[in-house]
Amino acid sequence: MSTSNLVVNETIYAISVEKIMPDPDQPRKFFEGVEEQEMENSIRKYGLIQPILIRPIKHPDYRYMIVYGERRFRAHIRLGLQNIKAMIRDLEDSEVRDI
Repeated sequence: MSTSNLVVNETIYAISVEKIMPDPDQPRKFFEGVEEQEMENSIRKYGLIQPILIRPIKHPDYRYMIVYGERRFRAHIRLGLQNIKAMIRDLEDSEVRDI
């Protein structure tokens, strides 16, 4: 296994949800209500266990786009939480499709 692309210690930031936009090309278009409620309950009880991954973008309204973790992001919005734990990687479109 090659370790050249392995990320060991990645910084986790608290990012305002208002600065993050969902990926319009997100393959998952429908989110199950039960799964969504379970995610909310888990975040309410334990906090966010796994940060989302975002990438910087050039957009007039947002600074970042979600690479993965949209359900966690949506749960934060519904819970009225202002910030979300996120890792930031500068990724090209082709790299995002591979993740």
